[in-house]
Amino acid sequence: MASTNKNKKWIQVRVDADLYDDFNRVLDDIGISQSVLINTLLKKVVAEGRVPFDLAQTKSERLNFELG
Repeated sequence: MASTNKNKKWIQVRVDADLYDDFNRVLDDIGISQSVLINTLLKKVVAEGRVPFDLAQTKSERLNFELG
């Protein structure tokens, strides 16, 4: 059965313009769209019940924050 628009939700985010451009260049290089990447990430989060990569600060980031 085909999906209809009423079965879809929108996700909007504001990002830095340079980051956005770099992100799109990487996606173009590997041949996937933003939608494919985001849908894949969402499916992985649901399947694993967690964010599928480490979001912790590095040791140097923690030191810079503490010294800040």
